[in-house]
Amino acid sequence: MVTEIKLGLCNPPEPIYLYVTVVEKIISEAHIDIPDGLNQSAIRQHIVDRYNTGEMSTDMNIFQVDFESISARIVQGQSDAKSA
Repeated sequence: MVTEIKLGLCNPPEPIYLYVTVVEKIISEAHIDIPDGLNQSAIRQHIVDRYNTGEMSTDMNIFQVDFESISARIVQGQSDAKSA
């Protein structure tokens, strides 16, 4: 999960923006029922299908969030980070 926060640090005509980016790795776990008699490939497909239809999201429990990194960029006079 990447979160970017834009903070304006002064008034125009030359505003300074501070872009803070926080990166976190979220690990979640789901306990789901798998039909009997499926081979490994069919089990994978069953899980992917449940995830893609949104059925699995109600079973997902976040049990760990790891902080990956934080960074900051200062951009003067331009509010669009992509052009800096």
